[in-house]
Amino acid sequence: MTYRPNLRISIERLLKIERRVRDVYLALGERPEFPTELRTVWHDMAKEEEHHGIFLARSAGLLNFVDSPLEIPEATLVEVEVQVTAAEAAARQVALNIDEACRQALILEDAARRSLVDTWVQGFSPSLESLLHATKPEKEACLRRLIEAVQIFSTNQALRNQAAVVWSTYQHQKPGRGKEGMTPGG
Repeated sequence: MTYRPNLRISIERLLKIERRVRDVYLALGERPEFPTELRTVWHDMAKEEEHHGIFLARSAGLLNFVDSPLEIPEATLVEVEVQVTAAEAAARQVALNIDEACRQALILEDAARRSLVDTWVQGFSPSLESLLHATKPEKEACLRRLIEAVQIFSTNQALRNQAAVVWSTYQHQKPGRGKEGMTPGG
């Protein structure tokens, strides 16, 4: 296969998104007004984003093995970038409260951003796609910790409900997973 510059641009945008999200979580983890347990969750989320970045960077070295590049809709990329920009602005606020920090994290963990990486991986040959999925960092444990943190630290019932919806959406996108386990916070 020949080198495709548009694929390089796509992976660079995905990598930048992952770095920016990691930086948001790092900033939240450094807020002394947040409880230690919540700061630990933010640091764990940042580590996971770092692992996602490493995963994407490794896949970037395999661009010549892309069978049929799936188009990542520009509108989806822009939507995710806008969400990340809003989270970055929120993380810089001096008077940021726990509920707003959690709300921003739930938006960042939205299905649209997770689907970007899945769409990227689907463009590779079936055997390479399987290998990439096998080496992709597991999202469930960290997402579960975020949902549990919202349930524990948030006093906003609407936000707690939003967390439950994010978890439910995640579970429905992972057929055969999580059905037998307990729900976060339960």
